[in-house]
Amino acid sequence: KIGAFERAMSLKNDFLAAAGLRADGRRPHEVRRCVLTLGASTHEVDGAAYFELGQTKVLACVVGPREPSQRSRNGTEEASIHCDFRIAPFAGTNRKVRRPEDRKITEYRMAMEKLFDSVIMTELYPRAQIDIVIQVFQMDGSPLSACINAASSALMEAGIAMQDTVTACTAGYLDSTIVLDMNHLEKAGDPPEITVAALAHTSKVVLAQVDCKVPMDTFSDLLAAACDGCAMIYDVVQQPLREHIEGLLESNREL
Repeated sequence: KIGAFERAMSLKNDFLAAAGLRADGRRPHEVRRCVLTLGASTHEVDGAAYFELGQTKVLACVVGPREPSQRSRNGTEEASIHCDFRIAPFAGTNRKVRRPEDRKITEYRMAMEKLFDSVIMTELYPRAQIDIVIQVFQMDGSPLSACINAASSALMEAGIAMQDTVTACTAGYLDSTIVLDMNHLEKAGDPPEITVAALAHTSKVVLAQVDCKVPMDTFSDLLAAACDGCAMIYDVVQQPLREHIEGLLESNREL
């Protein structure tokens, strides 16, 4: 029985054309088109961000800091982070209702809670709870990285203090070539893939999640490529983030 990495290496799916381009026209080290829209459409949330990564579409909302839902957390000296992860039944190629206890949803939720617990300055919000609600409308590859990018932007829009902006990207192995931000078609052969989240200004890796066993040298190459992808994502999202925050500051001055 061979592992996922060996199986991927043994298959020749010709995802890369002779010119070195992928099926969607990108080069191996290019990410898909990113769109970030900030601003809550309702007073029920404190921050919101809509993020598109190609055809992967995600909405993140932030509520809090607020009083903890569990009384046992009232005495804690740091805020607790709670993530609610939802995937629409029509999000994937196969219509499927995913329940909260779904393995993939649980995996994503736990990864995001651990990630943002390490990045948010929770000591500034004692005896409080911060809720991050994720809604995935469409999945076309790299759903976790899209959700992290949306959640990070929503937290900033809500005014939650963080160590730095967090951006995320994936890197995979296709036709013996490392590629960034694989879409659903490229993932169909189940190639090795790593999801990385990093701090924008220090490049510190705060999440590295691999979906199968890979050789150490390959892991290092995938990690380096994904970190480069995180920097590319930040280059795209920093402008709308800056413009939105400057707009909020200007509005507050006028009050």
